[in-house]
Amino acid sequence: MKKLVTIILLFTTLNCFSQTKDYKAAYEISKKLITEYKLKLSSTDSVVFKQDLQIQDLQSIIFVKSKLSTQDSLHISLLVQQKDFLNKNINLYKKELDRRDKFWNKPVFGIIIGVAGTVGLINAVNYTLP
Repeated sequence: MKKLVTIILLFTTLNCFSQTKDYKAAYEISKKLITEYKLKLSSTDSVVFKQDLQIQDLQSIIFVKSKLSTQDSLHISLLVQQKDFLNKNINLYKKELDRRDKFWNKPVFGIIIGVAGTVGLINAVNYTLP
């Protein structure tokens, strides 16, 4: 009986001793896994932060693109209005040139009429004076 109790006690001490080694190894493994998990979490946090920054950059690019497109459309409408205004001015100048291009509106014709009128007036005055 003493041998049996001794054998049982020996096995229990070996079992307890082996469990403490297993617990230490399990603790070390879990500690290592936790540190790896923390590193993975921090790296995924940094990746998420970088992606958030990229999303903000893309949103600002989209905003700038929309502003540029509205400015382009405004610029195009302004150019169309300027073109219409210039066409109206061209038509006005053409009408003015057509009105001026009559032969009696030319400066040369005015000079000839002026000289002839003056000569005619001198002759009329010359004949009417005693």
